[in-house]
Amino acid sequence: MWGLDISADCKVWHVLDEILRLGCVRASQKGVFVAPYMFSLFPANLDAYNFVVVTRADAKLYATRSAQSPVLEHLQWDILTCLDPDDAEAPRHKVRAASGGVGHVRSSDVRSPIDYRATFQERNGRWLMTALVAGD
Repeated sequence: MWGLDISADCKVWHVLDEILRLGCVRASQKGVFVAPYMFSLFPANLDAYNFVVVTRADAKLYATRSAQSPVLEHLQWDILTCLDPDDAEAPRHKVRAASGGVGHVRSSDVRSPIDYRATFQERNGRWLMTALVAGD
């Protein structure tokens, strides 16, 4: 799955780079951390399958899929309702902001809370990655 036998094309390094760039948080279990943060901190009252989290400061909510369309809002770390959840690979997602505004964000500016995540655990004085999973 990861292409570990072809190190130059190995997808796992891209996934780990993205996960770690977003930071980690301490899990409820002692000595365990989860990266990225949004999996552990996502509100329990929201269905994670229907939302995305803005992963940068000053992400833009555009009126249409075009980058030349008017910017409706500037977003920072917001939780957005995903209005096209079946189109996860699209370059832009149609979303609803907390303000109620509907528009489009760049896919690279958001992440699903149930996308890949890694678990790190201290064992015998050493830190190990103990899981790399996606989904619920």
